[in-house]
Amino acid sequence: CIQDYKISQLQLVPPILVFLAKHPLCNEFNLSSLRRILCGAAPAGKDICDALVKRYPHIQSIEQGYGMTEVTTGSHLPDIGSRAKFGSCGKLVHGLQMKIVDVASGEILGTGKAGEICIKGPTVMKGYLG
Repeated sequence: CIQDYKISQLQLVPPILVFLAKHPLCNEFNLSSLRRILCGAAPAGKDICDALVKRYPHIQSIEQGYGMTEVTTGSHLPDIGSRAKFGSCGKLVHGLQMKIVDVASGEILGTGKAGEICIKGPTVMKGYLG
């Protein structure tokens, strides 16, 4: 499909990145149309991203987003072509609110502090059954 339709952008999960970077079957297809990959569901390692760019030098960016099941979609996405620092997950998606809180006290934490991510918005589920 990538070869036939000259796909330039893909949204993938890390195991597919590994496949594209390492599997010999990929040599049988022309993937030169690929320019941008957005990865989610789990962090993509720098080693795999570097291997992909080495194998497919025409890829201009491999970016990562962040989300969680309870938000029902990605909560953070990079700006297209932002060339953000590796490991960055982008900006909070429009329509959502976020805060970082101390796990023990629930106190809102400042910039650069580690804590629990809390997200509010129309796509956030209300809770678990049971």
